[in-house]
Amino acid sequence: MSNRLPNMKLYKECPECQSKSFGQFDVFCSRCGCKLKDYDDLLASINDYAISMLIDYLDNYPDLAIKADISEIPDYATEGIRANGNILFNQSDTRHVLVECWNEVEIALDDWRDSTGLEYPSSNIECLHVFSVTRHAEMVWRRIIQDIQDDNLNDETIAEVIEHLKHW
Repeated sequence: MSNRLPNMKLYKECPECQSKSFGQFDVFCSRCGCKLKDYDDLLASINDYAISMLIDYLDNYPDLAIKADISEIPDYATEGIRANGNILFNQSDTRHVLVECWNEVEIALDDWRDSTGLEYPSSNIECLHVFSVTRHAEMVWRRIIQDIQDDNLNDETIAEVIEHLKHW
């Protein structure tokens, strides 16, 4: 299962040449061979990143979460990346992340097909990455709110949901 959540770390950076490493188990820089100082840090998968965005939203904007319809929380939590259209600002980096997490991209695409009956119309690699993260936020949220009877959250349910997400 999961890393320590919240976790939004997508790469490890070489202290020598500053190149990025996207492999979960990379210990040495593939460019210069230097030992990565954060080699033992766990990188966020797409699902971890999505859960971290939900935690971040609920933790930092509880007043807005209480006012929102419970089904809209994933939209609010992922609003920033959807508005910007990307998570990373480099296509090469985005490709590396998607390759490392391709099974989660497939899960997001399958969920889309199952719910809409359509293929996802991805226009570029950044859109596919954003789609995968937002779709995972929606999938996790659907499972989380199954036991919540109300259409809105309150302070108590927000605390419970955050704790549950941290141990997902």
